[in-house]
Amino acid sequence: MPISFHPRAGRMFVCDFSGFQPPEMVKVRPVIVISPKLPFRAEIVTIVPISLTAPRHDLPFV
Repeated sequence: MPISFHPRAGRMFVCDFSGFQPPEMVKVRPVIVISPKLPFRAEIVTIVPISLTAPRHDLPFV
């Protein structure tokens, strides 16, 4: 179900990615909105999916 408003940045949602095909993400995941409402772009929102699973390998990123 699509949302009918532009969420503010920092808001969390649950997004169903089941319409995609593997190897893309095809499950329900929590997401965070990172984009503000932009002029003439009210229908576009940038989100970042969040993983609830720890990584298999810890890497020392600098």
